[in-house]
Amino acid sequence: MDNEKRGNEDAKMRIFVVGLGMVGIAFIEKMLNMDDKRRFIIETCGEEAHFAYNRVALTEYFQHRSIEKLYLNPPEWYAQQDPGRFICHLGEQVVFIDHAAHTVTTSKGRTISYDICIIATGSDAGLPPYVSSERAKSTKGIFVYRSIADLDAIITYADQDGIKGGHATVVGGGLLGLEAAKAVYDLPTIPDVAILNRQAFPLSRQLDADGGEMVLRRIEAMGVKVVTKVGVEDITTVEVVGPDGVRSNVFTGFDLTDGTHLASNLVIFAIGIKPRDELARVSGIETYERGGIKVGDDLRTSAKDVYAIGECASWRSNTYGLIAPGVEMADILAFNLTQTDTDVGTFRPRQMNNPDLSTKLKLMGVDVASFGDFFADKPVQTKDKSSRANGDAPSQNKAASIPLAKRKSRDGKTTPVWEVDSGQSGEAKAPGAAGVPLVTETVTAPSRERHVPKPNIVDSPIKCLTYKDPFASVYK
Repeated sequence: MDNEKRGNEDAKMRIFVVGLGMVGIAFIEKMLNMDDKRRFIIETCGEEAHFAYNRVALTEYFQHRSIEKLYLNPPEWYAQQDPGRFICHLGEQVVFIDHAAHTVTTSKGRTISYDICIIATGSDAGLPPYVSSERAKSTKGIFVYRSIADLDAIITYADQDGIKGGHATVVGGGLLGLEAAKAVYDLPTIPDVAILNRQAFPLSRQLDADGGEMVLRRIEAMGVKVVTKVGVEDITTVEVVGPDGVRSNVFTGFDLTDGTHLASNLVIFAIGIKPRDELARVSGIETYERGGIKVGDDLRTSAKDVYAIGECASWRSNTYGLIAPGVEMADILAFNLTQTDTDVGTFRPRQMNNPDLSTKLKLMGVDVASFGDFFADKPVQTKDKSSRANGDAPSQNKAASIPLAKRKSRDGKTTPVWEVDSGQSGEAKAPGAAGVPLVTETVTAPSRERHVPKPNIVDSPIKCLTYKDPFASVYK
């Protein structure tokens, strides 16, 4: 019976998934759900000791300190899977792909065969030019914000004598930077937190100046210092001798480009991410010079039967640091492997298209949403009601709103997805958020006769949008 079972497994196509992150597990789940004919057996290696967890919710870990609460699937889910369909290895990293022999080699010295290999290694946190990887590893007090291991290291260091009760600095005022600042702000051992940002306001790639200023005021009202419009020349360190006699460098602050010094006991660099493409490079798979594994519209790499999805992949020279494009890649690839040839006929393979990059996050207790193209910064000319009546030239400072698709509530009434705040009250209120302001960039759009808002709205520029998320309760 065992020989018969083994023979059935050998007859299946073997898919090996490199990486057990959010995109890797999304692909695995889709394959298990869509493989009705049970033609595939899926095997994966996750280099961390944990099952796949929600990296988007890392900040919550500082509050409950429980990795289990971040798991995308409970441990029981893995135990319940048929080993003839899914095999999972934890704490084991793939170090080489022999795409000619169709095998992978792991950090434990094992060689595993595959028919199809999926690289889903994700990304690493970036470091500034003045701090090399070697310097960051050899200097105490320097951290990044990317994994559970990073967070555990921050918590442990912040609790040490000489650090407890001190100052923390987050370099970077983007999405990741504000998340990191909120996490350190919640630590009882660190009373003072500062954000160091080269731009004039946080979230400069998501918000315009008005919206950014509103977020800045909210952050400072919490007691977090925000240092803007200044760069870093270098970090400062001091050499100390530990109880064991070992000498080491300890981070003490920054020399800034304006000639001042910012003292700090620990720093978290949150200045962006870089694709983890080193496995592809050592395996002879084509990558872009600036980072990312080259993939085509079908997500295939330069190596036969090897694909790449998620933040490690570069499609048309673009890499994406959001989860949504990675899940879309997983969906496309799972469909192409399982649904193009079915009992009801053949279907055209799907191809990668420009993904949705809309952003909606809660940052430091502030609901922030960004819509549209930030770089389309020139306002569109529109006409107000009096201009249309008198035949006047279009006004340069008016903004018209175009409601999104409407949805029906449980009581059967139709409500818009978002409401417009004309800016008269100074801020918009998020539904059900106890008056917490929600900030977005100013949105302008061409005026259309059938979408003309009420006079009290069209006569003043739009400052904020209150977003009523119809999918707020849905994660997957």
